[in-house]
Amino acid sequence: KNRLDDCRQAIPIYQRLIEQVGETGASYQYEIADCYTRLKNWSQAAIEFEALLDSFPQSDLGSITSYRLAESWLLSNQRKKAHTGFERIVRIYPKSQIAHEARFRLAEMLEEDEHLRAALQAYSELTGYPRQDLLKQKILHLKERISRKKKVL
Repeated sequence: KNRLDDCRQAIPIYQRLIEQVGETGASYQYEIADCYTRLKNWSQAAIEFEALLDSFPQSDLGSITSYRLAESWLLSNQRKKAHTGFERIVRIYPKSQIAHEARFRLAEMLEEDEHLRAALQAYSELTGYPRQDLLKQKILHLKERISRKKKVL
């Protein structure tokens, strides 16, 4: 997968490895899901991320898998599921780095749905977000959009 950049051939190999190692195969299941993501097959990636969460509930890959699952739903235009997934991450992993990313995604979704004031508030509440430059840029851009909308009305 990584050396030859050939996910199509890597998937069956990872599947055989899971069969061999059984309960310790979480990382291989993650690699399968990641392959489908690289292939832009979002719905199959979501299925594989869900399988990882179901088959390996105690895995230390739980938070990143949950995030990637929500992203897969978002990319496959299952916005309601994605929203629920990101909210679940914030609830289950509230202090983690992945929760900051989930909050950012939720704010982006508000912005995309034209809930500009709610999006601005969500961005403004993102204290501790590691990419402050991006966050400031988003807030500035959103304030400008709101201002332009007021002028039109």
